[in-house]
Amino acid sequence: MCRDAGLSRKPRGNEVQRHRARALRAQGLTLAQVAWEVGFSRSTIQRWLADSYDIPSNHEQDDTQ
Repeated sequence: MCRDAGLSRKPRGNEVQRHRARALRAQGLTLAQVAWEVGFSRSTIQRWLADSYDIPSNHEQDDTQ
């Protein structure tokens, strides 16, 4: 019998969900509030936000003036 027959894990968040999580966090929501709104665990949201630090944001300013 195949173990995965119809039983699979919840799919990982797509980029839209990750972007929404980052936006909600930027608005000042706590990790728990963001997790509730997006529908993933707090630890997942925390991991997504940590991963997003590798991507330059629009909020970073150029200090080469």
